[in-house]
Amino acid sequence: PVDYTYPSGYVTLMKPDGTGLLFSTFFSGSKSDTISFAALTGTGIYLAGQAGSVDLPGFDGAVPTACTPLGFVTRMTLDGAAVTSSRTPPGRPLAYDSSTKTLLLSSGSYLIRFDASDATPIACVLDSSDLKPVTAIAPGELLSLLGRFPYYESYPYTSSISPVDGTFPVTFQRLTVMANDIAAPLLYISRQQVNFQAPYELAGSPGATLTLNYLDPNSEPVSDARTLSVTATNPVAFLSQTITPSQTTPLILNADGTVNSATNPAAAGSVVTMFMDGLGTASVQPATGVVNANPKAPLSVPIAVIPSCAGGSCFPAPSFVAAESLPGAISGVTQVQLRAPDNSHPAASLATMFSLSAGDISVRDTNLLFWVK
Repeated sequence: PVDYTYPSGYVTLMKPDGTGLLFSTFFSGSKSDTISFAALTGTGIYLAGQAGSVDLPGFDGAVPTACTPLGFVTRMTLDGAAVTSSRTPPGRPLAYDSSTKTLLLSSGSYLIRFDASDATPIACVLDSSDLKPVTAIAPGELLSLLGRFPYYESYPYTSSISPVDGTFPVTFQRLTVMANDIAAPLLYISRQQVNFQAPYELAGSPGATLTLNYLDPNSEPVSDARTLSVTATNPVAFLSQTITPSQTTPLILNADGTVNSATNPAAAGSVVTMFMDGLGTASVQPATGVVNANPKAPLSVPIAVIPSCAGGSCFPAPSFVAAESLPGAISGVTQVQLRAPDNSHPAASLATMFSLSAGDISVRDTNLLFWVK
């Protein structure tokens, strides 16, 4: 059922002389969807906007929940009776070019053409650590493409990709991801997800076009791309779960190596470990696709703990101990050690909430939470 408390879109077509109505139809999924662009053509009505629903007409389950809200483009028949598959364009639609039958899109400082009839397997680009959409990426950041990749629909498995001689490969099962003209190391592939590392060689570039290439089930080449800006650093915490939009749980390991939770809290005063990526060339060992080796290398950028406060009082915050490379993980993954605060209520577990900064850049995942006994 549709929840009508959310904004939704309607499409209405009038007669050319304005004397009557040809049709008016509801166009939305079960959440918030908006229409910000429409173009009437000889073959249909192009619609574009922001989709907050994974069941927007035409998506057919191809868009994972983590992608929304995201832009969409679809074409409705001239009688309003049906739509084609809804696509996720690599930019914001500006106009329809009738001479080429393509949409003109803006993507950052780029003006690009987009054929809405072509399959666009990429739904969105996320940071792999917190699975949140990104609009700018840092050199060395771990990224995920989500969408539908038909070549892998015939495979009953997912593939975590292992490094070869200490370096992750840049091609797997005839699939590649290019960042501008640089091949990106691949870490994981499934029917709806491709994980890779943004090459450190992007440092200093204003933007990066991420191009996915593979073969479909008929061995025909498929290509799709997204263009994002490049930032020097985008520090992100590896998350375990999201409790509320303003409260997140990082992946925290207690001193004994077990995962911290409300039922498995850390001992007061003990050292716990969390993980970060997206530090750019400030990372401990900024080498594209290379596995961190022993011994651990210290991070040169200072990490600061920021207490979370509300209503004039602050949560007990951990203190910073050390930040260093994580042996066995891909370059760019940094482990941060924190000392758990004292628990003044020993009869119950204490929730400690805090934020971090790396250098003068705030980690984008705020109000991080773990438990202390």
